[in-house]
Amino acid sequence: MVIRFLLWSAAGFLIGGIPSGLIMGRLFGGPDLRRSGSQNIGATNAFRVLGALPGLLTLVCDLLKGYIPLLILGAMNPHPWLLVCLGIALILGHDFSPYLGFKGGKGVATSLGVFLFFSPKAILVSLILWIGLVALFRIVSVASIGAALILPLAIYWIGYPRPILLFGILASLLLIIRHRINIQRLFRGQEKRLGKRRVEGLDVE
Repeated sequence: MVIRFLLWSAAGFLIGGIPSGLIMGRLFGGPDLRRSGSQNIGATNAFRVLGALPGLLTLVCDLLKGYIPLLILGAMNPHPWLLVCLGIALILGHDFSPYLGFKGGKGVATSLGVFLFFSPKAILVSLILWIGLVALFRIVSVASIGAALILPLAIYWIGYPRPILLFGILASLLLIIRHRINIQRLFRGQEKRLGKRRVEGLDVE
């Protein structure tokens, strides 16, 4: 059992670490996202630097790498905590990619894919809030942090099992920590809004 947990966690970390944004940059002949825009490998920077199609593909790929491995493992009727371990590994792999010197994105899209498997109703609540906050403030980091805060509450309110609730709390805390630079910019009034020429730090990874 322990070996199975370790193998699936290792596989999840390696899959989660696949840098979709960098791959799209090379496929579309664009610059290295780590040296352009906000210097982040996620979908927002990909949209800004590479364009709409590469940005959308980055978003979809980051989401699917969080969803498909869990879908495959889930079909094997595994222990619930094995699924949770895989979900954690997928998110950590994206945030600390082993292919990029253990640096990565902020984990929003990959977390979306993970919780689309675990708690689709709670994700719908978070997504609605995310869209509303983007429309209201036009700051992606605000929307991402707000969606992360509401996710554990939605999981609890809807009544998902305890392992999913605990995982939701951990994943939300990690996502907020990964946005710490954005939070500092918000307090300084330096976080840029969507629609401006430069929108540094607004990353939905």
